[in-house]
Amino acid sequence: MTQPQIDKLDSKQQEVQGAMRDLFQNGGGQNASPEDRQKMMAKLQDIQKKAVEDILDTKQQKRLHQLELQQQGPSAVSRKEVADELKLTEDQKKKVADITTKAQEEQRAAMQGVDFQNMTPEDRQAMFAKAQAAQKATGDKIVLVLTDAQKAQWKAMLGEPFKFPAMQGGGRRPGGAPPPPAI
Repeated sequence: MTQPQIDKLDSKQQEVQGAMRDLFQNGGGQNASPEDRQKMMAKLQDIQKKAVEDILDTKQQKRLHQLELQQQGPSAVSRKEVADELKLTEDQKKKVADITTKAQEEQRAAMQGVDFQNMTPEDRQAMFAKAQAAQKATGDKIVLVLTDAQKAQWKAMLGEPFKFPAMQGGGRRPGGAPPPPAI
């Protein structure tokens, strides 16, 4: 980033945080319906996207998008804009949705009754490793739905691989999610 871009960060961050506060105060916050929360999140994403577009140039925005896809891994294929870019068929979209839904259900079931506050660091690490393995398995299943041409396009959409920072204590990277499964 250039110095003028860096100089814009604080004001844009305050702008986004203010918009977030307004959204949650005026949108009902915790008492909002799931549909209203979804609309609020979509609006928040739009606000964040505009802030990023105001700071980064086109080349930087493209790389940021590649990094987001790398971080999300093949589960990003379930996003409409990614599915559209890959030209997924309706059948492929349904298969990806089914895989994703099943993975989410299995993850929820695995978390039932887990006492996070009283877990040992070793238990947390074991749970994290299990979750990572499940995420990789889900990604592998999604990739199998793609044609060879779509796999090649997906790889191109990811851009040059980036090595994300190592995990910290709670199994999270600084500001991020677990690493995505490879293709």
